[in-house]
Amino acid sequence: MAIIETEAPLHEAHRDNHTHRDVNGGWLRPAVFGAMDGLVSNLALMTGVAGGTASQQTVVISGLAGLAAGAFSMAAGEYTSVASQRE
Repeated sequence: MAIIETEAPLHEAHRDNHTHRDVNGGWLRPAVFGAMDGLVSNLALMTGVAGGTASQQTVVISGLAGLAAGAFSMAAGEYTSVASQRE
């Protein structure tokens, strides 16, 4: 059976209270990913509605509704993501 030393010497970085830089990415990463995902999903929604409907008004209304729903959804998802990373 091996004996494990509990008083092992610390690495030099840990002895000097070394800290690591913040790698969360701030607000820019979630904003870019959220914007790109929102644009792609909204374009797909409008394309699908345009393929099944002849009315331009219906396509515009569905695009605006998709934009609002996507914005709220992405905001809630990114808030949860950043909050859990922060913890």
